[in-house]
Amino acid sequence: MDKKGFISISVIYTLFILFIVLLLSILVGFINTRILLKIAKGDTNEILVDSEDNRQIGIVCKSQPMGACFSSYSNLDYTLVLHDGNLDYATEDHVDYEAGDDAYRYSGGSPFNYVCFGTDTSPCPENNLYRIISITDNKIKIIKDKPLGTKQQWNNTAKNYFPESFIYTYLNGTFLDTFDTTWQQKIANSTWNIGGLSDSHALTGSAKDAYNYEYGDNKTDSTYNAKVGLMNLTDYFYAASPEHWTKNGNNYSSAKNDNWLAGNEEYLLTKFNGVSADSGVTNETQVYKIMSNGQVSKANVMDSFNIRPCFVLYYQVSLVSGIGSKDDPFIIN
Repeated sequence: MDKKGFISISVIYTLFILFIVLLLSILVGFINTRILLKIAKGDTNEILVDSEDNRQIGIVCKSQPMGACFSSYSNLDYTLVLHDGNLDYATEDHVDYEAGDDAYRYSGGSPFNYVCFGTDTSPCPENNLYRIISITDNKIKIIKDKPLGTKQQWNNTAKNYFPESFIYTYLNGTFLDTFDTTWQQKIANSTWNIGGLSDSHALTGSAKDAYNYEYGDNKTDSTYNAKVGLMNLTDYFYAASPEHWTKNGNNYSSAKNDNWLAGNEEYLLTKFNGVSADSGVTNETQVYKIMSNGQVSKANVMDSFNIRPCFVLYYQVSLVSGIGSKDDPFIIN
């Protein structure tokens, strides 16, 4: 073959490769355009979300009230689970154990639910990283990604009533004051359920048992109003992927790798509301905690453990940018 013939074949081959690349680019653009048109029309039922890419919700909800938009487009993120008694992707067994309260909760080992709070610095400092636990009535509940630097006693007296605890005073005083007025106004004053649970619902019951006795029809009516608190046991149970919701607190270590809230030994807001086996009277010296292996356990209120501040964002907070990853968290106004 002469040199001219060789050059001609090479040129033809190169042009063919360029044609294939161009064709694929056009096809991808066409698919993305269809998705965006469906989103613009509010029709997301036919949008298939790749299990490896749950980032579209951040793009769709940019410049919109965050809670309302995330609730409307939750099907763009497979880890944002609606507890409405109809989990389409789960088995019937999982549906039986969900909360059924129409709240949206992030579940699984590594959802894209990071939020930058308390600063406009870019990139977001690690100390300002929070994560979304749930969305209820368009209100977003978030928790600090890492525990505070110093472990805290619940109290120095035998009392597990949270509004009288050291932690309550610290979170709603010293901690809250680390934010300037602009950021404090983004935190809603909220009602926190503190009736507590017995061991039969916290340690040997399922996620649904904990929910029923912490929030549902069987709860003990005891609440307080404040801006900052801690996550409760219901938050922790439902942060695991659905296949673990049938398990009890004693066995939740097996869910550690599938639960983004696991990994720290830390206090929960949920107190022990039961009778001491020794004295036969109500025990007010214990609260529940998460162990570092993911198991749920009890702690004495005078012991010191990690705490992670938790609070609800004001409902009109809007999304500025971000996809919710640790490197590109949701930025709010």
